[in-house]
Amino acid sequence: MQSPPLDDRTLRALVRAAESPLTARAVLHMMYAESGITRALGLPLEPGDHPSLSERPIGPEELSK
Repeated sequence: MQSPPLDDRTLRALVRAAESPLTARAVLHMMYAESGITRALGLPLEPGDHPSLSERPIGPEELSK
């Protein structure tokens, strides 16, 4: 599978992830939540993934911050 192109929005999300205690699962969820890939791969967020994420889904508003 080919990686998605790294647009400005994706790069900002990666920078934020590098600066915070996100787990790899939370980063994948943030990057691919809109495409449904995380659901297809069975990557639900768990309580320890990031304190601010808890169990709620991540939407476009999270990525635009």
